Amino acid sequence: MRASAERILDSIAKLTDFEDAGGMEQIREQFDITGFLVKRSRRRPLNRENEKVVLALKAEGASPRQAATRLGLALSSVMEYWIK
Repeated sequence: MRASAERILDSIAKLTDFEDAGGMEQIREQFDITGFLVKRSRRRPLNRENEKVVLALKAEGASPRQAATRLGLALSSVMEYWIK
């Protein structure tokens, strides 16, 4: 099946937009220098601001439950930061 010139030009335009948006760089970041896929944690990355505040409250002597209540975070979220 032959692709029409219009479809080819449309595909080229989409690829160019992808490259301009940094898509190729994002793909390269997924692989290490040997070409293997970088393994990532399945979990979401921790919120650095929440981490700082939770650890500051811990240093002040607050309990995890007190920190959770004070910050409006789930206790399970506070515990993620607390164990660091």
